[in-house]
Amino acid sequence: MIEGSRSPAQQAASRRNGATSRGPTSPEGRARAALNSIRHGLAAKHLLLGGEDQARYEAHVESWFVALGPENDAQAEVAALAGDVVWRLQRLQRIEDGLLGARVEELVEQSDLHRLASRTRDAVAALGALVAALRDCPVAGPRTDAFAGLLAGARALAEHLDGLDGVPLAPLVDMQRALELLADVGLDPVPQEPYHALRRAAEALREQVGELAGRQEDALAQMRRDVLARLALPDGGELTRLGRYRKQLEESLARLLAAFEKLKALSAVAGAAEPGRARDYAVRLRIVS
Repeated sequence: MIEGSRSPAQQAASRRNGATSRGPTSPEGRARAALNSIRHGLAAKHLLLGGEDQARYEAHVESWFVALGPENDAQAEVAALAGDVVWRLQRLQRIEDGLLGARVEELVEQSDLHRLASRTRDAVAALGALVAALRDCPVAGPRTDAFAGLLAGARALAEHLDGLDGVPLAPLVDMQRALELLADVGLDPVPQEPYHALRRAAEALREQVGELAGRQEDALAQMRRDVLARLALPDGGELTRLGRYRKQLEESLARLLAAFEKLKALSAVAGAAEPGRARDYAVRLRIVS
């Protein structure tokens, strides 16, 4: 676009902004009004919000030019408005999805299953760390401070597993028995058999508790689906207000498309458009924020 010129889109944006400009006249009042209107970005004066990409927006509007094929300034403005309404509908969908997702997670996080799954995930991570440490030292050596720290961590993990629902009993008992034998400080160097037994028990627990964690995650996923299916929209709630706004946008889009068809019909009566005219408008018409 040549600097200093004003495209049909800029002129259209100016007319829309002028037609909707009401309210405070002082700088402070205008600033407050602008912030209020940006709530969720739904009634914002600005076409783009922070985080939205200008190039993607222009490509989106241009796709509406390709689809509708405007042949004059009036049709071009309606095509741009229709593209903008669809952009806002897509933005609204993201907001609704975010609100619903947040509400679902809030309810799921209050459940016993979520707390259990969280503790199980912690146990899987700790078992993985223990197995890695034991594999790094495949043969037990002399008792050192590092080895004492390893045993202390393994005992704390065994206590955590003992209080966790669903943990397989057999490898846990093997782990506890090996830890009892290794706790005898009179045995130096560290006896090999209980050391290897500890590693085998930790490996078995990591695999089986990992499977348990997977089943719990599947149950949480089902819980999320169930909560979403049951989730009621409270009267006057945020999602209800968003629903009303969606209806307004959809009605506006329907009116714009009907108006575009009428303008096309009038143009057909007046005469055929020049070839490539729609592409020319797609390049010229840029809605600016």
